[in-house]
Amino acid sequence: MRNRGHNMAETNKALHGGNQYSANNASSSNKATSNSILSEFSEFENIIMQILPHGRQNAIHMRELSEVLKLDERQTRQIMFNLRCKGAVIVSGPAGYFIPDNRSEISRYINTVKKRAVSSYKSIRAARELLNQIEGQQSLFDIGKQDGQKKE
Repeated sequence: MRNRGHNMAETNKALHGGNQYSANNASSSNKATSNSILSEFSEFENIIMQILPHGRQNAIHMRELSEVLKLDERQTRQIMFNLRCKGAVIVSGPAGYFIPDNRSEISRYINTVKKRAVSSYKSIRAARELLNQIEGQQSLFDIGKQDGQKKE
């Protein structure tokens, strides 16, 4: 595994019954998250915020992060979602997860998420339009059942 600015032995020790995670191995404060937001996190979530590397060049892949956390990838994704819902700015992409280091990384992330949201909205709008078109209409199968005929 590549060295991403954090020491896995220290990370595992912090997560699984050792000393507090060393500030030398990860930033002790999340530059992209205020202290008031950090106070809303559980102890485990605070450790995760300390583990997450700063800057795209130091991103940690999902598989590696899941191994360190001793969780499956679905659970890790859920934790990242929960942290974001609580106000943490955690960037994810092909390089992995990281805390943005600068305005450019934040802007790039915003644009990526915005494009994804617009795409999702367009899909929802199309489905809603179809739903509105068929609302009150019966399907051919239902009409056939009423007539006592079997439609093929």
